[in-house]
Amino acid sequence: MHRHPKPSTLCTALLCLAPAPALAGSWGETWGSMVWGAIAVPVLGTWGTLALGALLGAATVLLPSKAAKRTALAGLAVLVVLPVTVRAVSVPNSFVNGAVADADEVNANFEALADAIGGCYVHGGQWGCASGFDEVVQGRAGGLESYGNSGGSVRSNVECVDVAAPIQRSFSTSYANRLMRSDAEGDGMSVIQPRCSTCCSGGCYTALGTTSCVAGYTKVYDGRAGGIEAYVGGSLIGKTLCVDGAATPQFTWASGYNTRLSRYREGATGSLNGMDFVDNSCAVCCK
Repeated sequence: MHRHPKPSTLCTALLCLAPAPALAGSWGETWGSMVWGAIAVPVLGTWGTLALGALLGAATVLLPSKAAKRTALAGLAVLVVLPVTVRAVSVPNSFVNGAVADADEVNANFEALADAIGGCYVHGGQWGCASGFDEVVQGRAGGLESYGNSGGSVRSNVECVDVAAPIQRSFSTSYANRLMRSDAEGDGMSVIQPRCSTCCSGGCYTALGTTSCVAGYTKVYDGRAGGIEAYVGGSLIGKTLCVDGAATPQFTWASGYNTRLSRYREGATGSLNGMDFVDNSCAVCCK
């Protein structure tokens, strides 16, 4: 009976076609300086990648079992995804062929890429960020409220609103916005002080209640808080957005229909301390 090679055997054979990286002959051996434009490490190259892709494509047709076809398709998918590039990022140093690579300049470029890729998270219930992250916003929980003559509503848009955002109007304890946390058993909840921090290690964040960015971050645009409104019933659905101040209005309501940025007030433990409507300016900031 004719036996077909296992998928793992086929993949191993294909990988052997790729050149292996060179290794030092002994510990402490000096290889010299890396020079831009010189071939220091063998690579598969464009034609080699195309050839490997063709072999994997043929394998998906010729191999009999579904498992083998899936393995070959996975390898082909990797080859397709690898050439995809991300958005352009500016780096502080550029190099020319023949120049000796400087480690400090290379590391500075890597740091610029890390900053651009970055990432942010919101720390709810307390102020402060983990090591390696900048506190770009210290605030209190809040969000956008859409209020019409028939009532108001906020849905699924809890945000971290800058604690320094100027207050435009305050409401008493009868207007209570509370930050809640479920208990371990899932049959109760607790009121938490509505503190929050937006923490970033590069990347972009949205500042609510201000048009300023913290040091090291550049303002991409500024505007005012907004979002998608469901017309019937005056409900606001989804996330609070920073809508560009230069966007062209299509229709404007002069009064009676208010879209306001709210921020919870802190009170004594267990108390309901109302909420503030604050300056609804905003900015998107990137590193």
